[in-house]
Amino acid sequence: MNRFRWNHLQSWQLLATALAPWFLILAAIGLLNAIGLGWLVQGVGWLLFLLIVTPVVLLGVGFWWLRRNLITGPCPACGQPVMVLRGLESACPHCGAPLNAGGQTVQRQSPPGTIDVQAVEVGRRELRDSELRDSERRDR
Repeated sequence: MNRFRWNHLQSWQLLATALAPWFLILAAIGLLNAIGLGWLVQGVGWLLFLLIVTPVVLLGVGFWWLRRNLITGPCPACGQPVMVLRGLESACPHCGAPLNAGGQTVQRQSPPGTIDVQAVEVGRRELRDSELRDSERRDR
């Protein structure tokens, strides 16, 4: 048994109530054009166009700027991945080390006068070879 009895008259009434505001808008536009106020319709049209296009353009420019100025890489202190904006100082969210973007890499920001060195692990054999070379130089 069909609980919903849908007749065609109800569907036309529903369609008419849904489209009535659009017909009213089109009738108002036609009336304004007929009495010589077409420039007003065009002005409202351009305003609506700008209201729609402006946010799209601003989002595009914002994403382009962010892609150019957002530097990602490992933190020099703890090695966790971080993101830094070029030209702004920030801190690593994991270890708290002060960071800045230098070129295309993330660099640790150090106070003036600090010399930043990178430790290199050297094996015993290399140490022994360098000691032999140093002793040979002294003997000469």
